[in-house]
Amino acid sequence: MINIFDRLLNPSKRVKRLLKQPPKDDIDRLLTKKMKALQKNNLLEKTDQAVTYKSVMFKLSLLLVITITIGFLTYRQFSSIEGLKSFAHNFTLICDKLDFIENAFNNDAQKKDVYAFLVLFLPMGIFFLSAILWAIGFFSFRPLLKIGTIFLSLAIGFFFGSFLSLLAFRGKAFQHVNKMQTGINIVVLLFTVPLVGTILVLVFMSLLYFLHKKTIPSRFLKTVQTLFIVSLIVFFISLLCVFSTKWYINIIAFLLALFSVFIGAWMWVIALDVVDKFVKEQIPQKYEWIVISLLLIAILQIFTSIFKMVSILYRLSTEKDNSSPKKANKN
Repeated sequence: MINIFDRLLNPSKRVKRLLKQPPKDDIDRLLTKKMKALQKNNLLEKTDQAVTYKSVMFKLSLLLVITITIGFLTYRQFSSIEGLKSFAHNFTLICDKLDFIENAFNNDAQKKDVYAFLVLFLPMGIFFLSAILWAIGFFSFRPLLKIGTIFLSLAIGFFFGSFLSLLAFRGKAFQHVNKMQTGINIVVLLFTVPLVGTILVLVFMSLLYFLHKKTIPSRFLKTVQTLFIVSLIVFFISLLCVFSTKWYINIIAFLLALFSVFIGAWMWVIALDVVDKFVKEQIPQKYEWIVISLLLIAILQIFTSIFKMVSILYRLSTEKDNSSPKKANKN
């Protein structure tokens, strides 16, 4: 099992296999022979630039900026009924048959259903479609990887922006103070804490890698690759647990999120190791999106896991505050 995941998730081995594929027919063999002769006599110029740290980190930073920007804009759009109505109107322009979505806001019985569709199920569906596109590009059809990674960053920003607005709405309903101030506090809490936590984890694991990268057992890294796949599946299954009222389910979800942070941190180490191999072996730059996507997934896994942990704690605290006035009124 570990060897299967290692074959899929080890970009340096996959790239070497792609670069060293044997010719399929006589014409390919002849062309390959001619190219080798030209290379031997230094008559063939290199057109492919090699992977560099600067290029990888620049594109990774750009993707993260895109994700954060989309998340912020989505939260601003979904954090009010007027914004949701405007989004529903623009969404229905895609197809006339979707007019019922906009009309549902005028029906109190259907308002909650269309709200759940726009804020939760639509972003989740877009995210899963983007994840499938990315997976096809990463594991099978490499030309799709670049666009799949970009769409994945957009979808994740859209998903968590809408998810944050949903939690903000719940917080406003629970609180008996200024609603606008409550919404701002929720954004600060549920964005700043995961962001700072993610930065601290990345800095610590980066220092650990650069100081002790020769002492990390390869067997352990292969095991982490396997657990990474498992943790992603478990994460998406348990994502909606933040709305559960069962205390034991929240504890399990919190522990799973903590475990996911650990796995994401070690996946960051693996990704750094792959970057070093790409740069050292001068892998062509057209393959750099393999390692960029690995770095992006590791960062987002850490951030989203911390986000889920903070969301669970926040929801439990707001429900506790909401139940206190009810008990006081009964007395």
